[in-house]
Amino acid sequence: MAVAFDAVTSGVPVGGTTLAFTGPSVGGSNRIVVVGVAWFSLSGVVVDTVVGSVNGSYTKVPSSAAASPDTFVHSELWYFLNPAIGAETITITLSGSDGKTAGAISMTGVHQTTPLGTAATNGGSSTGPTVDVIGASDDLIVDGFSVDNTTTSKTAGGGQEKRWERGAVGLAGGAGSTEPGTASVTMSWTLGTTSQWAISGVAIKAAAGAAPAPIPASPLVSNLRW
Repeated sequence: MAVAFDAVTSGVPVGGTTLAFTGPSVGGSNRIVVVGVAWFSLSGVVVDTVVGSVNGSYTKVPSSAAASPDTFVHSELWYFLNPAIGAETITITLSGSDGKTAGAISMTGVHQTTPLGTAATNGGSSTGPTVDVIGASDDLIVDGFSVDNTTTSKTAGGGQEKRWERGAVGLAGGAGSTEPGTASVTMSWTLGTTSQWAISGVAIKAAAGAAPAPIPASPLVSNLRW
């Protein structure tokens, strides 16, 4: 069973220490929600919590924190495994007041014991955010990136499906996409102008397939006569 996209929502960019928005309406089986957070910080602000009104606290994807070369632009991924069916309010709280936005993607067919591959990150100043993510067949690669330009266009690379995009408040814009997994997937974007950016990506691992049905034993033939 391959991991499949389910639904997506995103939050309007805001200032202040919190961002709250309605998450995707989750359905299907073997579920996960991944939240990409994009923010701009001049003072070392970090994401403290991501909390759902129904499901509770989300978990930070290990090693998913990315920063631009000037360390002002940040990207990070958070997730909740096996969320309840339906939608909830997702509230992101930062340690200080900065511009931020976020997007939440729900997926089905996800391994419920080891749902994540190893996260990869990158940061730069250019028109081409990019990160290489290790994956496998049947995975779905998810990325999220942050950019310090309030108006630049954001075009997803070949093979990717843009899932969400937001402009900016306080120099924090963001977007996220998915792409079917292979051994190594390059998640890339094209920006309209050179900008500082930070990008995070991770493979969402597929649930184990059902075991093949046993081959029935051949019926015994009795009372053979020659």
